[in-house]
Amino acid sequence: LDLILLDDELLIPIGRPYLTLLIDVFSGCVMGFHLSYKAPSYVSAAKAISHAVKEKSLDSLGIQLQNSWPCYGKIENLVVDNGAEFWSKSLEHACRETGINIQYNPVRKPWLKPFVERFFGQINQYFLTELPGKTFSNILEKEEYKPEKDAIMRFSTFVEEFHRWIVDIYHQDSDSRDTRIPIRQWEAGCNVYPPLKMNQEEEERFSLLMYISDERKLTRNGFKYEELMYDSTALADYRKHYPQTKETIKKLIKVDPDDISKIHVFLEELDSYLEVPCTDPTGYTKNRSVYEHKVIKKINREMIRESKDNLGLAKARMAIHERIKQEQEHFIESKSKRKLSSIKKQAQLADISNTGTGTILVQEDSSSPPKSNDTSDYFDDWDDDLEAY
Repeated sequence: LDLILLDDELLIPIGRPYLTLLIDVFSGCVMGFHLSYKAPSYVSAAKAISHAVKEKSLDSLGIQLQNSWPCYGKIENLVVDNGAEFWSKSLEHACRETGINIQYNPVRKPWLKPFVERFFGQINQYFLTELPGKTFSNILEKEEYKPEKDAIMRFSTFVEEFHRWIVDIYHQDSDSRDTRIPIRQWEAGCNVYPPLKMNQEEEERFSLLMYISDERKLTRNGFKYEELMYDSTALADYRKHYPQTKETIKKLIKVDPDDISKIHVFLEELDSYLEVPCTDPTGYTKNRSVYEHKVIKKINREMIRESKDNLGLAKARMAIHERIKQEQEHFIESKSKRKLSSIKKQAQLADISNTGTGTILVQEDSSSPPKSNDTSDYFDDWDDDLEAY
């Protein structure tokens, strides 16, 4: 988005967020979206799809809207562009398992995908124009305006107002040619083809199928994923009852991008998924995301230059949090201008998104090891191009 937002708690600029969005072609209604500071990936696409399929609960936002958001339902045809986040085995597998027919637009033919592109244009023209902190695609429009300095809208406030603009303005207004009102068109379509609603069990299974897909070998110690081990009594019983061959030893696993404390393994003989917890006894994986774990591993490699161990992972996590706290305290004390790219890295790590948190403020972690004074250099070398997933 062409907009710089502020951290909810620290009130410092955290950069421009990424918006992934789905639109119903027939009505023009927004089906769902995901807003985050992490670079576009399968995860952002999957979260947007899940938001589109499920019924929308606006009560949790804590704001009063004039209208409801009745757009939901199982997707039959999903048309995507050729972004790298859409060319993934995870998306192909998820769509195949959930009965979604995925179609890719031809390369270098943008006129075949006007719906989302046009909507992004409307966001810029009718919603972002008046918001302080808006950036300009055309350098000639900037003049003396500095969005990093003039940004005043907090991330959570933007999420709330973006919901309001979609539900109470965009859906209720006619298009530029006065040919349709999106929500009325949606209602007319529902009278002919009512959306297929999922019950709670179906929603849980859908969420599981939209997790990150991967293949791992089943060993006598369970599964290894991102240098963490996963095993359980139930999985041990499965190994005893169903001896594996070279052809069947590789299993499909599903990983929640926001929680690496467990994985789900598809067992062909049982035709179902089995939840398998991480065997790490330190509690390191609790509430730990895949992205944060990868960042910690990267810094851990730089810190010890040898094989991973749980103590090294804990030290790396402490190094990140301690350095972020130092940066925050220095900013608050000095009131000096901070480098926006550095703040944006912190926003990515803190998972600032409409499904996550709204601030990079670090809370005290009682499980962290004692503080060390020689960890700052590792955080300085954190690469911009770290691959999220």
